[in-house]
Amino acid sequence: MRILLGWGLLLGSVVGLLLLSWWYRPDLLMMPVPLEVPDLVVTNDLASPIGVPTQLVIPRLDIDVAIQSVGIDDETGSMDVPSNFSDTGWYNGGSRPGEDGSAVIAGHRSGRFIPRAVFYDLHTLEPGASVFVRTESGQLIEFVVRRVEVFPYDADTDEVFASDANGARLNLITCSGTFDAAIGLFSERVVVFTEYVRSVPVTE
Repeated sequence: MRILLGWGLLLGSVVGLLLLSWWYRPDLLMMPVPLEVPDLVVTNDLASPIGVPTQLVIPRLDIDVAIQSVGIDDETGSMDVPSNFSDTGWYNGGSRPGEDGSAVIAGHRSGRFIPRAVFYDLHTLEPGASVFVRTESGQLIEFVVRRVEVFPYDADTDEVFASDANGARLNLITCSGTFDAAIGLFSERVVVFTEYVRSVPVTE
């Protein structure tokens, strides 16, 4: 089905939520920068032959972790984040990895008591590195890194969530830059842009 997303990010509300969460949800203090989902038409076909992603593997970073399915945060209107520091989160309102368009997976860089979370070294990936996604339907989907970009935390996110049909992409995101304790945000976000290579059945 095709879903028209129209979510606006109210930065003031996000800042207030993060400051309040210091005492109740320490995992939110150093969460990935909130990602506004732009006004784009994206496709998430429930009958897709490509299964829901369950595992992310990045050999160069020694990453082999679970993928949570996340949607829109009701409080902020932005993409939700993984519930812990070891898993990643796939935005389930957009493309699945391997479908046309841009699938998006986010992960924490660090936490209040976690100096190195799952995507701590994400910025060190270089073009040519391989990224793999396992799906619940028994596929292993390979992507190759094309470029790594650093954006201000409040930069436009259209490119990250692009829903055109010119190929399958997977974009990996985490926070970066300087942490501002006053507002509970990092100053930048790192985005690793990858492109689809191939998909093969997984044999046990």
